[in-house]
Amino acid sequence: SAPYDVQLLYMEKVIQALQDRHNALLESPTGTGKTLCLLCATLAWRKTVVASQQIPYSASVANNEMLMGLHKAAGSQLDVHGGFNVPVSLPRIIYSSRTHSQLTQVVRELKNTSYRPAISILGSREQMCIHPDVSKAKGAVQNALCKSLVNGQQCGYHTKVRTFKSEHSDTLKKTILDIEDLVQLGKDSKVCPFYLSRDMQADADVIFVPYNYLIDPTFRKTLKIDWRNSVIILDEAHNIESIAEGASSFDLTPQDRQNMKHELSTCLNLTEQPGYSGKRDQEEILKAIEILQNLETQINNVALTQTGNADMPAGKTYEAEKIFEMLSNCGLTRDNKSEVCQLLDDCVEVLLGDVETAQRRQTALEDLSRAIRVLFKEDGSHLSRYYRMHIHEDPTSLQNQNKKKKSNSFADLPPGKTGRILSYWCFNPGLAMQELQHLEVRSILLTSGTLSPMDSFAMELKTPFPVRLENRHVISAQQVFVGVLRKGPSGQELNSTYSKSHGNDNYRLDMGNAIVNFCRVIPDGVLVFFQSYSAMKSCMDLWKVDAGGGPVLERIAKYKSIVEEPRIASQFTTCLETYKAALAAEKKPVLFAVLRGKVSEGLDFADHAGRGVVITGIPFPSLHDPKVRLKRKYLDDAVAAMRNGYSMEDGIQPLGGGQWYQQQASRAVNQAIGRVIRHRYDYGAILLCDERFASSSQVQQLSLWLRPHVRTFDTFGQALLGLTNFFKVVVQSSCVLSRPKQLAERAAAKEMTSAASVSALFANAGAEDESNMAGRSSGSAFGVNTRSTAPSSRARVEVAYEEEAVNESEYYARQAVLDSIQERVIANSTHSSAPSKSLLNIFGKKQPMEVEPSLMDRYEESKTAAGRYAARVNAISSAKFSSFGFASNGGRDASTNRHTNNTNNT
Repeated sequence: SAPYDVQLLYMEKVIQALQDRHNALLESPTGTGKTLCLLCATLAWRKTVVASQQIPYSASVANNEMLMGLHKAAGSQLDVHGGFNVPVSLPRIIYSSRTHSQLTQVVRELKNTSYRPAISILGSREQMCIHPDVSKAKGAVQNALCKSLVNGQQCGYHTKVRTFKSEHSDTLKKTILDIEDLVQLGKDSKVCPFYLSRDMQADADVIFVPYNYLIDPTFRKTLKIDWRNSVIILDEAHNIESIAEGASSFDLTPQDRQNMKHELSTCLNLTEQPGYSGKRDQEEILKAIEILQNLETQINNVALTQTGNADMPAGKTYEAEKIFEMLSNCGLTRDNKSEVCQLLDDCVEVLLGDVETAQRRQTALEDLSRAIRVLFKEDGSHLSRYYRMHIHEDPTSLQNQNKKKKSNSFADLPPGKTGRILSYWCFNPGLAMQELQHLEVRSILLTSGTLSPMDSFAMELKTPFPVRLENRHVISAQQVFVGVLRKGPSGQELNSTYSKSHGNDNYRLDMGNAIVNFCRVIPDGVLVFFQSYSAMKSCMDLWKVDAGGGPVLERIAKYKSIVEEPRIASQFTTCLETYKAALAAEKKPVLFAVLRGKVSEGLDFADHAGRGVVITGIPFPSLHDPKVRLKRKYLDDAVAAMRNGYSMEDGIQPLGGGQWYQQQASRAVNQAIGRVIRHRYDYGAILLCDERFASSSQVQQLSLWLRPHVRTFDTFGQALLGLTNFFKVVVQSSCVLSRPKQLAERAAAKEMTSAASVSALFANAGAEDESNMAGRSSGSAFGVNTRSTAPSSRARVEVAYEEEAVNESEYYARQAVLDSIQERVIANSTHSSAPSKSLLNIFGKKQPMEVEPSLMDRYEESKTAAGRYAARVNAISSAKFSSFGFASNGGRDASTNRHTNNTNNT
């Protein structure tokens, strides 16, 4: 297959940012091998830094073009004498993503490269604890039980950590372990995976952490990292601004505050019990209760402004300084905040030490302690202009009073009037980014499949991003149909704005009739996205009624099995299982979901799981939400201040409220569209059922790869005809037909390895010569008595992957990267004017072989692409071509190593 230029371009941008010490925004659609390119490019650059430090600058270096190139490739800075300043410590790579499952997948990708950096992946106790009792607990209870046992040296798993790490340090450094591997190793070796992973930080070249470890200063302090010259990678960063704001914000509901007071009252009662051993006496606890009571009085004394709109609760907004004034009147100030937080932490310890309460509850006092720490950040007083305090009615508080007490709550709300919410909101996500830059990191790389619109994204983060990339897709134009529909089947204008859609049954019925036709034409799975749950509910309710021609849902059911995304999070897994079961039974399901919901982010609907996406409207945030209104006003005020000669953001151009409002809607649309067309051989249709998508300004908000394919249809008949023809043609296109053929050829040429168990990963394969290869670890080295299941050399494959863990899209992306780099190496070869056969052996070929004719035909073409790329990475390639190679089962066998040495000599 031909190389992917988009992958070469992506790696070039990564290396450019690292060499030049710049931040980068990198967008590349799902299916383009983004994660693998990011890992390989970053680690290749780091290996160059290692090499440059081994050859310090001297006169001999200055006269050697290759060695000078090595220092330049590493991004070494010139000193006043024209030499290079080589940093004393090697740069660490901090790789962060939103969830642990995403990080686990990245680590699995790393296993499939030839790199074996020392790594550490940080998980929660809930994921990693193997203690028979503590592992059964959850949340704060689990954390407290763990800390209690560790502090008392009563956990046998924890006491073995340091000895185990000391005895097996070298082996741990050479082995790539994800969370599952660490847990299995812990069980086999009777050592704590949670604390072992944290001890491994000290020696790690790459540390994998969830977002909160970087964004939250409290968590960040737990990382044992010299941040200077480090590289921070934020993967799946499309929501990073909301996450950053959320880390510096809080809401205290009436139920929260009632729970806090009840928890303190419970502590007060426990002090009177025989054998009480808590650190706090009654007088101290009573002071905390008094603070909460005073706060409640302060909140209730605020005169709220009535909105006159039933959908907009009454409220009152203040500058951030107001909350400090209120708390001071309650007895809480910056001077005693540490003392109060410690008091709350001690009370939590008392609560969790009580058997009856600890078995069934989590604490609200921890939330209060966190809120206080957010308020009184170090040197945070000058940042108050980025915050607003808002007090507003909580319409749900009356409903909660009539509900049964939840299992994670310490108290019921007593009967009474509508409660009030105290909110403290941060409106500057750039604060979190600035905190990271103040750590003197080398570069911050933000990447995702959907960062567009990119200009407003960068402005929102208040951070310079000199290196940017909006990448195109690897698919051809024949594989995607993007249609904007102005009208429905009966000619009804499709426009989801409130004024044109609210209470308009004709609009909803025509939308339903359109979806009936889509379900008839689109094969396999279809996703239909609404702006909100209320919009979806209003449509679904109407579609159950016969308005002529039969109920819409009944007509849809003739073609598709109907599944609906639930509003209750606990029911979401059942929803997905129902959808998957329908696919397995070939019932061709349609999934009705909500933009910004769980279905729209992070899920993979590749191939038959998602042949079509229908967007029923543009999901602008609700202006009835006070947080949305205040955010817009905050941003508009910043723009006005800049126009008047003042800058709230240290000279960085602020984002306007309208721009931010548009950005939120556009990114949600792009994210939902990204659920389909997940790899090079995938195909599908994207139907934008709102006339506003036809405007050029709205098209520019779509991801770059989508824009050339957008077609606007004035009538529904034209759109349906185009959609029908698309699916007739695409199934016969070469881009789709070549896929099963390629699968068959590769399956015949290579054996696929199954997912290796941890026992196999650490097994002692001492009888094989290949057992000494880099990256393989033996069970005996860890003292684990396991049966050897290490695969023989015949089972090692050109691109190894875990068949059960990696889907086809990842396989194709990985193979595409291999093809791209392989051709670049051939094109850069100085050994001869033709591609060197021996070079191909770097990539896992066991014996010399003839170069494929198709590869020869592309030789001249590949030289052009390689020449462009060489400007940035040729020095790295010269140092070691195999830096970008792939290995199977953790390293190269003996024959591959010989070929690698020959290549380096060349």
